[in-house]
Amino acid sequence: LNLMQRLPLSMRTQLKQLVDRLKRLPDRNEDRIAFHRRAIEHANDEKTAVDALLRAVEELDCDALAILVTALQDSRPRVREIAALHLGRLGDPVAAPTLMKQLHRESVVAVQAAILNALGQLGATSAVEALIAAVQRVELRRAAILALARIGTADAIESLKNFRQEFALPGDSRDLGGVKLIDFVFSPRFKEQEASLKRLRKRARIFPDAPRPQR
Repeated sequence: LNLMQRLPLSMRTQLKQLVDRLKRLPDRNEDRIAFHRRAIEHANDEKTAVDALLRAVEELDCDALAILVTALQDSRPRVREIAALHLGRLGDPVAAPTLMKQLHRESVVAVQAAILNALGQLGATSAVEALIAAVQRVELRRAAILALARIGTADAIESLKNFRQEFALPGDSRDLGGVKLIDFVFSPRFKEQEASLKRLRKRARIFPDAPRPQR
């Protein structure tokens, strides 16, 4: 007989009732998420909404994913931009399809760049084609190049090599800044920088309240 069966019937009944009541208690984490979501939705202006989103990210940490995904579709561009940046920093690949969907309908350049940055941080291989197309747009070129370098698949690397050759040629497509940036992402310094950032993010997830090193 197990422990429950050895108990008197009256005690077993009381324990069952207690367990049932505990199951019906509201999920405190769901309450917190709902509270922060309402604060963002009912903010009177963009700055207040951004502040509310940043508070949600700080307090919920990894549990902020649902709020960030919702905020990515907010009517206020700066809220969408911040949401995209933090989805990248959060590092959960489950956000990649939502980011891709938003990228295709996004019209604000700053938000587009933030989404490209996030896709690169997530290592979203499904985004390589969109990133290659984004390199063709001068205003998105830097974000797209960095994202392709972070994804690092064979097709991403090959595209960067091709763009370097194209940007180095005389003519309308010449872009020495692009050449310099691609040279940088192929350098050991870039790899060291990315490895350092990954260590910092991992440390922040394990020790969320620890003081951050000065940079």
